[in-house]
Amino acid sequence: MRFILLFFAISVSLGCGSESQKSRSTPSDEFESSKEISQVFGLDFLNLGSTSVSFESGILRGDGQIVFDRPLRKETHFEIQGYLQKGSEIEWIFLSNQKLEGGVRLKLTRPHDRIDMVLKGDQTRINLRSRTFNRELSDRLDGEFSFALDVHDEEPIHVILWEGQGVKSQDPEILESVEDEIRLGNARGRFWGLKLKGGEVRILKVKTAVRPHG
Repeated sequence: MRFILLFFAISVSLGCGSESQKSRSTPSDEFESSKEISQVFGLDFLNLGSTSVSFESGILRGDGQIVFDRPLRKETHFEIQGYLQKGSEIEWIFLSNQKLEGGVRLKLTRPHDRIDMVLKGDQTRINLRSRTFNRELSDRLDGEFSFALDVHDEEPIHVILWEGQGVKSQDPEILESVEDEIRLGNARGRFWGLKLKGGEVRILKVKTAVRPHG
């Protein structure tokens, strides 16, 4: 009887150990994606949501939503670069809540050859390709995009948008929401993130604002 009980105890112990080892050796895809993206972009995640986002060779791609776990400063600068194939889109959301609701949104789509851009807030929506907007964007027939923007947590939210990377304060911008009298509404929180639908992100940097008010 003692032998039977000892054998049963050993069997249960080995079974639990092997299952635990198995679970540790096969982490979820979400965890691995978060870890890899964090290492390359230097950004921590609140969550990846329900997503099929992948990360290979330093490129973030796929379909889904990402929320970053770094509260934004009062004034923050972003540099973003990537690629949109036809039919894909990327939406960047700033100063939102944890579900990426509210705040200000910059949406890039490529329905045809060139990339279209729309800036949205609670109080307005502006198509940066429209004839009524007085600052032209470059024609990007190949689907590549490269932008930088300052996002200031003010009432209403203040956004300054440039083409290219490594911009300086004196560089000409595409949009300056205060000067252009664009009311984007107020912040809903300090979170930020993005929604992908077939797009690619290759550069994503967060820095101190290029044009701080202080």
